[in-house]
Amino acid sequence: MRRRLTRGTEAVETASTGGHRRPSPGLRSVLLVGALIALASTADVSRAATVVGSPIPVGLSPQGMSADGSHVWVSNSDGASVTEIDASTAAVVQTISLGAYPRDVSSDGSDVWTANTDDGTVTEIASATGSVVRTIPVGSAPLGVSSDGAHVWVANYNGANVTEISCATGSVLRTIPVGSGPTGVSSDGSDVWVTNSGDGSVSEIEAATGTVIRTIAVGVTPAGVSSDGSHVWVANYHDSTVTEIDAVSGAVVRTIAVGSHPYGISSDSTEVWVANTRDNTVTEIDAATGAVVGTIPVGTAPWGVSSDGAAAWVANQYDNAVSEIQITSDLFSTLTGATSAKVGASLTYHAVLSNLGADATVATYTIQATEPVRLNSYVLYASGTCTPGTGGSLTCRLTLEPGASVNLTYRIGVPPGSSEMLVYGKLTPRDVDPNLSNNTGTVDVAIAPVPNTFYEPIVGSGFTDGTINLAAPGRVVFWDNETPNAVQVADETGLNLFHYYLKPQVDFNQFAFWAAGTYTVGDPNDDNLTQTVAVKMSRSPGTGTSSTTFQLRWGAYPAPTGYAYDVEIQRPGSSGVWGDFPSGGAGSGAFVPDAGPGTYRFRARLLKAGTTTGSDWSPVAAIKVTS
Repeated sequence: MRRRLTRGTEAVETASTGGHRRPSPGLRSVLLVGALIALASTADVSRAATVVGSPIPVGLSPQGMSADGSHVWVSNSDGASVTEIDASTAAVVQTISLGAYPRDVSSDGSDVWTANTDDGTVTEIASATGSVVRTIPVGSAPLGVSSDGAHVWVANYNGANVTEISCATGSVLRTIPVGSGPTGVSSDGSDVWVTNSGDGSVSEIEAATGTVIRTIAVGVTPAGVSSDGSHVWVANYHDSTVTEIDAVSGAVVRTIAVGSHPYGISSDSTEVWVANTRDNTVTEIDAATGAVVGTIPVGTAPWGVSSDGAAAWVANQYDNAVSEIQITSDLFSTLTGATSAKVGASLTYHAVLSNLGADATVATYTIQATEPVRLNSYVLYASGTCTPGTGGSLTCRLTLEPGASVNLTYRIGVPPGSSEMLVYGKLTPRDVDPNLSNNTGTVDVAIAPVPNTFYEPIVGSGFTDGTINLAAPGRVVFWDNETPNAVQVADETGLNLFHYYLKPQVDFNQFAFWAAGTYTVGDPNDDNLTQTVAVKMSRSPGTGTSSTTFQLRWGAYPAPTGYAYDVEIQRPGSSGVWGDFPSGGAGSGAFVPDAGPGTYRFRARLLKAGTTTGSDWSPVAAIKVTS
C-alpha cells in the first residue's frame, strides 16, 4: 500500500515495506523513496543550453538516469521498470520489468545495474539485449548504485553501509560501513565516493581495499554525487548548493549556489549538471572554474540527470518523462598578424573571439603554428585560463557571453627550418555549433633566413655540429633547442660573452661572434653538450704582390672596454715562428708585405684585457704574395 502525504507545498511518499523501512523521516521530502512536488516559478532564468525535442515518455516516477553515450537508461521507481532510450534518436527502445521500486541506475557500457529500494536488491541487465541477468540481495533500502566496469557499489540507506559486487560474477564481495543515511554513490575506478545524507558528509573508499580513507564534511543533506577522477561534485539538497571536492587531497574546493533543492548531479569533465527538484530547472556549472553558466527550465520535479558529453538527460519525476538538453552556440573568430618575417624575429598576432548566439557558452581557443615556434608572450583580455603547450602552442578556456567579443594577443619567435608556415587559431565550443566553418582563422607567413647566420639545432644527442666554422668576425650562430628538456648555451672561454637558458621545445637565441678566435661553447650542467666555434680572420684580397695593400679584419669593431685583440703573423722564411702583429685595439688594419714573396699567415684571439684568459687562436688566414 502506498499513500501520498501532503505538507504545505511538500509531498512525500511512504509505503508499507514488508519488514524493512524506507529512509528515515529525518530526510522527509527528499530521501524517503518517492519524491516531492515542485511547482516553483521558473521565470527569469538564464539559458546556456536548451531542451531539444519533446519530452520523452517513460515509466512512472522516473528518478535514476545513466547515459553511456549510445543509450540512456531510466529507472522508473513507481513503474518497477527501466526504460532504454536510443541516445542518437531519443526514441524509446524498450522497457524492462524489475524488482520493487528501482531508485537508481548505472550503466558501464556492458551491463546496467539498478538499486531496488523496496526489496533490498540490485538487478543486473545485459545492455546489448535488455535481458535480466540476475538479481542480487544487498543491504537495507539501497538508494544509489554505481558501476566502474569491474565492481558495482551500492549505497544501503538503512544499513549505513555500502555493498561491493563483482561485475563478472555478481557475487557480493564485502560490505563497508560508512556514515549515516548513505544515499548517492559514484566510482571513478580508483575511489568510491558516498554521500551520507544523515550527517552531512561524504565517505571516500579506496576501491582496491574497501577501506574508508576519509570522511569529508559537506552541506546539509548531501544526495547525488559524481566524480570525474579529478574532482567530486556533491548536491546538497537542503542547502541548495553543490560542493566541489579535490579528488586527490579530499579538500573542499568551493561551494556553489544552485537551484532549489538539488538532488541529481552529473559531471563530464567540462561541465556539471545539477537537477533542482523544487524549481524545475537544471543548473549548468563550468567544471574548470565552478562558475554557473546558466539555468535551464525542464519538466516537473527533475530528479536524476546524466551527461554523456553530447547531451544531458533529465528524469522529470512528476511528468513521467525525460528531457534532453543540448547546448547550441554560434561562435566566430578572426586572426590577423605578420605575414612575413626573418628567422629569429618576434611576430604578433591578434585573435578576436566572438559569441554571435543568444546563449552564454564555454569555449576553448587553440592557437599554434605549423612549425615549432617559441611562445614569447600572450595576453587574454578576459576572464579565462590559458595553458602553453609544446611547439609554442597556446590553449585558452573562457566563457563567452551572448554578443560578446574577446581579444587575445599571441607573440611568437620564429626558429629556422622552413621557408613558410601557417599560424592558425581555432575556437571550439563545448557544445553544438551549427556553423563551425567561421571558427578558424589562419595567417600564411613567409620566412626568410638572416644572411651570415649559422643555424644550429640542438637535438636529443646534443649539438648538431661539433665544430662551427665562421668565415669572418661578426657572423652569427643561432642555437635552436628542439629537445623536450631545458638546456643552457654558454661561452666557456672565461670571457663571459653569453649565457642563454633555452626552454624546451622550442626556444632559441643567437650570438654574433665579433672577434676572431676559437671558442668553446657548452652547457655548464652537461659535459656532453659541448662544441667549438672557430671564427676566421678575413683578408682582402687573398693574392697580390709586394706592393699590394691587404686589408685584414680580426674584429667586427674596436675592442670594447675590458677586452683586447691579440693578433699574430707568420712571415715567409720564418721557419714557422709567429710574431706579434700590432692591432692597436682596432678591429682591422692594413698590411703591405714586408718579407718578399711567399705565403703570409695570420691568426688572432680575444683576451680579457691585461690577462691571458680568452679564446684559443683562430684558424689561420693566409695571403699569397707572388712577386
